[in-house]
Amino acid sequence: MNYRLTKSELNKILTNWNTFLHKKIHLIACGGTALTLLDIKESTIDIDFMIPINSDYNYLIKNLQDLGYVQITGSGWKRKDEIFIFDLFQNNCIHTTKLIESPLIKEITLP
Repeated sequence: MNYRLTKSELNKILTNWNTFLHKKIHLIACGGTALTLLDIKESTIDIDFMIPINSDYNYLIKNLQDLGYVQITGSGWKRKDEIFIFDLFQNNCIHTTKLIESPLIKEITLP
């Protein structure tokens, strides 16, 4: 059994999610997930996404629950037939780190 997720496998899962979502949401890949999607890494062990808009987060969670995902950790969601846990972080937080600015801001000016 493969315990690493490739870009192709991750895209298949996200494409499946997309067929059930009826609106666009902001889903920001973080860490190894981002590096895998950008072809910098071959695969990732964990899947981390930030959803900076609360309504997007709530919408995604409701749809994932409808697809059979259950919350197994504070941020981790998993479906019975999958070995991978999707860590989904709400607002501008990743794990215990809060971003100063939203990643959705087009231009950030530093003092």
